[in-house]
Amino acid sequence: MGLTKTASGRLRSGFLLLLLCAACAKGPSPEAQAAFESGMSLHQQGRMPEAETAYRRALELAPEEARYHYQLGVALHAQGRFQDAEPELQRAAGLDARYLPPRIALGKVAYDVKGDAALARKHLQEALGIDPRSAEALYTLGVVEQREGNFQAAIEHFARIDSSASAYPQAMAQLGQCYLQAGQFDQAAEALKRAIRLAPQEPGPFIALGQVLLRQGKTREGQLLLARAEQLKQQFGQLQPYLEAVRRNPDLAPPHYNLGAIYARFGQLRPAEEHYLRALALDSTYALTYQGLGSLYQRQGEEEKALGYYRRALAKDPTLAEAHNNIGLICYKQGDLEGAVREYQAAIQLAPDKGFVYVNLGSAYKDQKQLDQARQTLLKAVSLDSTLLGGRELLGDVLALQGQVEEAIAIWEPLARQQPGHQALGLKLQRARDLLKSEGR
Repeated sequence: MGLTKTASGRLRSGFLLLLLCAACAKGPSPEAQAAFESGMSLHQQGRMPEAETAYRRALELAPEEARYHYQLGVALHAQGRFQDAEPELQRAAGLDARYLPPRIALGKVAYDVKGDAALARKHLQEALGIDPRSAEALYTLGVVEQREGNFQAAIEHFARIDSSASAYPQAMAQLGQCYLQAGQFDQAAEALKRAIRLAPQEPGPFIALGQVLLRQGKTREGQLLLARAEQLKQQFGQLQPYLEAVRRNPDLAPPHYNLGAIYARFGQLRPAEEHYLRALALDSTYALTYQGLGSLYQRQGEEEKALGYYRRALAKDPTLAEAHNNIGLICYKQGDLEGAVREYQAAIQLAPDKGFVYVNLGSAYKDQKQLDQARQTLLKAVSLDSTLLGGRELLGDVLALQGQVEEAIAIWEPLARQQPGHQALGLKLQRARDLLKSEGR
């Protein structure tokens, strides 16, 4: 939120997006309401010129409807047509003395576009006069004061935001930054840690907390947090196409599933779950969503819940090799070796080129004392993918169990050179060498 003070009338970097409001209205005709709802749908998809046309049609039919003027103002603002947007927002505020959103929007326009902090405060204080607990009004006013250098005033506004409000994580991040700017480092650290717990995928609090720690002389901890922030920023860049797909197609399951999958890849499990569940709500037949949820819950140790989702995934699509493999992993962990073998074999039939599944199957065969099958399976695994170091080590284990110690050593030695910190492997290798030495070989 790098907003700098500029001359009046110059466009500022927008620090807050105007929000859609879907408050219920009284009086408009069904035709007007249909046009308005069409505009809302187009708006959510980012199709602003078409949304504008729909809103104007609604206003032709119901010119005194405050909501319609407000949404038209928001659509015009989103297109950068600020001079056109402001009269619509003012009209909305004039039509309904208790209507909060246009007053907040006017505050944002006054500050972002006109550079007029006093006018922004006036609009936002009017909004707070209607609802003193409005999180959006408090947050916006806090940002204005923060950017104007009034850190204590900003702190008061951010601290007033209720913990149940959706803006609370952002408020905690801004609160921490205000404390940092005011030189109150202990309070900054407390607020920023809370912000990180609430929104662990946001880079801003990591940057600010890193700066706090650096100023407190905690160099290593600060550098680690700054590195994490950089990683999150890179992830955010990769997320953008998926976020855009969801924005443009909010009512289709695949974009939500794809976004959930990339969140899961980045370890951001909460938003991953949210989008998987949204995909499921939109299309209960979409098998990949069940598989994604199963994987998510398996990672969190909720194995029975994961099994339920994997089985539902396979009921929708029996060709999901990943679901079979993951069920096999759960069976193996629970000591059900026969079940694990059965699931791994099913996965291999569906995806015969996946070397890691052969490693899993080989491990189960080894534990069943079926050493010949284990050896053949592991040989197949490493022939498919020579980078499977665990598979190669396991092959050495099987060979050692079969008494082929020299062959096992030949496999383990290059692995030990590749992994000098692998103590268990080093110990196995030393014992094998000692065994050969004792036997005079």
